[in-house]
Amino acid sequence: MTKLLASFHNFSDIILSHKEFTNTTLWKCGDDFDFDVLYILEPVKINDKNYSVHKPWFRYFRESFHHKKLIVMGFWDFIDSNYIFLFEENLIIENKTQKAVCNISPENFPLDALDICDKLQLFFNGHEDSSVIDILNQAIMTSTDLKANINNQDYFQLFLQELECLLNRWYKYEDFFIFLPFGYDVINIMSKINKIFQSIKPGNFKNAIGIDNITSTLTEAKNKLEVIDLKYLRGN
Repeated sequence: MTKLLASFHNFSDIILSHKEFTNTTLWKCGDDFDFDVLYILEPVKINDKNYSVHKPWFRYFRESFHHKKLIVMGFWDFIDSNYIFLFEENLIIENKTQKAVCNISPENFPLDALDICDKLQLFFNGHEDSSVIDILNQAIMTSTDLKANINNQDYFQLFLQELECLLNRWYKYEDFFIFLPFGYDVINIMSKINKIFQSIKPGNFKNAIGIDNITSTLTEAKNKLEVIDLKYLRGN
């Protein structure tokens, strides 16, 4: 089985209708990784701008799926075993796919658009303000203080502000994560944080969903986001 990641429906429809893609379906955020080959059609259009998304995908595959093939398709005249130039004369996709290799580095691929890793560093690091990890660390400390002083309104308002700050940043960047292999995990993380926020928003920390698990939920979120940032976006 093969999958195609694409955002331009006119191009993806043409590709999927080709006889060489009869066993290929469009990849969607949250799909299982039950395919042998993933084709990424670049650039990917997000919020009216074109992005290259292959770097985090290659890094993710090198970490978790050594046996699967990842092939970038695009309009840049570039030669590589894992790149398909769609305007190449006498192009035979099957031959290109057979020659592609597993577990390769993405660093030499051309960026035919904006680098999504650079964009998402703004989500993680902020715009000259606190990083996501800093906000989570502060929220973890505040939640611990609040649990020990459950009627303290100063702690409550501070905790509310920290979660709101985190969620407001998420809403600006959530569209970018749906084109990434770890996007579903991040969506789930932020969904849990939003549930905590919505449960205490009426004004009572005692209403919070899973009050005993709030600190552990935030700690888990921080740990997972740190891994995603360092391994797949920074490539460390």
